[in-house]
Amino acid sequence: MSQSDKPLVPQPRRSGCGLFCCALPVLLLALSARLAGLFLDVEDVYEKGFALYNILTLPQQAYEEFLQSYDVYDYASDKELEDAYGEDWRNVEMRKHKHTYTVIQYYCALVSCQKMYVAPLFNTMKGNEENQVIYEYQLARWLKGDWDDQPFNGGARRAADAVVPKKTKRVLEVGCGQGRILQELGRFLGADWELMGMNLDGNQLRHAKERPVEVRMRDMNHMPYDWIANASVDGAYNLGAVTFQRDLEEHAQEMARILTPGSRFVVACDWTNFDDEKGLNLQDPEHRRLWSGARRLGAAGRYCYSEKEYVAAFAKHNFKHVHSEVYGARYVQALHDMDTVRRLAAEWMKTVAKVDIFGALDQALTMMQRFGRLFTYCASHVFELQR
Repeated sequence: MSQSDKPLVPQPRRSGCGLFCCALPVLLLALSARLAGLFLDVEDVYEKGFALYNILTLPQQAYEEFLQSYDVYDYASDKELEDAYGEDWRNVEMRKHKHTYTVIQYYCALVSCQKMYVAPLFNTMKGNEENQVIYEYQLARWLKGDWDDQPFNGGARRAADAVVPKKTKRVLEVGCGQGRILQELGRFLGADWELMGMNLDGNQLRHAKERPVEVRMRDMNHMPYDWIANASVDGAYNLGAVTFQRDLEEHAQEMARILTPGSRFVVACDWTNFDDEKGLNLQDPEHRRLWSGARRLGAAGRYCYSEKEYVAAFAKHNFKHVHSEVYGARYVQALHDMDTVRRLAAEWMKTVAKVDIFGALDQALTMMQRFGRLFTYCASHVFELQR
């Protein structure tokens, strides 16, 4: 009998139960993905996973250099650094800061501090990442010339446009790190703003180049910024990096050169020294001890300017001081609220990466909290270049 002559044997149909059993795994996978989208920030999960990968794959030498870098925070003057490191002290100081940031940038991602700064506690029901976004919304408004007190509007974030408009304005972040803040700021400024950043650490810039920002490896203390033309930037800011600025007046002069008349420069969310006798006095051993501890925790530079010093430096170059915002207790409370997760992440790194973060940062949080109450305060200052 040929193949074509064989009688057709009816095949048993799959029961409804069989179909359901086959579809169930697919349905569960789809439901899991949907729930993950509702309850998890996919970008945040990726960022933390990326940080874990780098923590596990960094060479042991990077951790050794990281731990050895923390002695740089004990020195407060050029003379002290030269006595400690010799004639090449400037390069040694720079290298030690780079070694600190090579490790600390990934540790920060584990404690919801990917942008490497602690935001003031604007909303007590939200964590640091959400409060950072609230602050960056404020910063965008200041750069655009609006410093009236308005509630946070998450809807002000711009979605990516199908047709990218022509870039008609430019904003510069001095000390941009991995470009995370700059990218978030662009969502509030709008797609017509070109996002520019500069930073000294090539390791951080390697990550910044994966974002929709234009970055250059430059030292903020080497002026002029020869890659930026006169009067070609419509707003600039320095968030948490002004402690590395050696010459505040020279920096103000450079901002006056590159900014267009009427645009603004913001000293954003950084320590401000008191103007009176309550201010930081590095000749006082207790002041110095707390300053060193605060610098260790914040991986900060050695300069701490007062509001009077800011105003005087920028006034010499035709800037008007148009707004200040003081955070005080809101900043100290934000530091305190992050302590639990910070300790858990440090213990994890000690176990997995064999690096004792708290060996380098022992009691640093308590010291920073005292420092922030006694000698300085966290604030932002807005300066507008006069026409």
